Amino acid sequence: MPYPVGIHIGHTSHRPRYRSLSDAEVASLFRATLQQIKTATEEALNKTVTINSIVVPVHIGVHALGTLKQAAINEGLITEYQQVTGSLNADRLAYNLDSCTEFKLPPNESCDLDYTNLVLVFNYEPEHLSVAMLDVGRYICQPYNIEHYSQLGEMSGSILDPARHQELSENLKLYLEAFNAEMRKKWSYQDALSYLRAVVLSGEASDSGMEEMRLALASALPEYQDKFRMSLDPHFVGAFGAAQRARHTVQNPNFLTPSDPGYAPGNPGGHVHEEL
Repeated sequence: MPYPVGIHIGHTSHRPRYRSLSDAEVASLFRATLQQIKTATEEALNKTVTINSIVVPVHIGVHALGTLKQAAINEGLITEYQQVTGSLNADRLAYNLDSCTEFKLPPNESCDLDYTNLVLVFNYEPEHLSVAMLDVGRYICQPYNIEHYSQLGEMSGSILDPARHQELSENLKLYLEAFNAEMRKKWSYQDALSYLRAVVLSGEASDSGMEEMRLALASALPEYQDKFRMSLDPHFVGAFGAAQRARHTVQNPNFLTPSDPGYAPGNPGGHVHEEL
């Protein structure tokens, strides 16, 4: 069996210029980009490859996402819309956070993949810091409360600067409080954060910027340091996740089964429920 191959489309501007293009122009741009990535991969491996998964930035937008999926199919790069997934799904898959084993729970805590399991993802880019809480399972990756903080991007200065670090700490405190309050109101959880299984860091800030962010998060979230999953180079977390997603789609056809018979490439549900 050929080795599963996943493509990770990395950092793009939070307000990419393709949003001003026509659908045909966007499709042409995506086809050219995907073909360039495939060609570069084949040249590096010195063999023809079959693409099994494509990972896209979380902020790509529902309409553009549908255009990309259709372009990838028309170009013959994939055969199913569900082979395209969002970067948040890849971030958690990079650390195998779709299994009870990798949640690394204490011996006295039970695990149920069909119940609530939360992963907090930080995506650190030159222009912004994105924060998202995910409810994950074997096939499910449901994002909640995705926030983008442009003032906390690496280009705005060192995150260890006292004023910026304080701003980060205050924003994270408010973010977690708001999430907990929402879950309490919606699902009657007393403390939804007790189901937090992991904290992941990814993105394309510089090496020094990433190290500073690790230190800043450890200081801002001391009660969750035992949940940190930051052993991988943050720049390649998305790529590791794309490879894991590719392996899944080859080994388990359920990953390519829509939960909704009406699923379509531009369906908002296909983006929010990232298992699709």
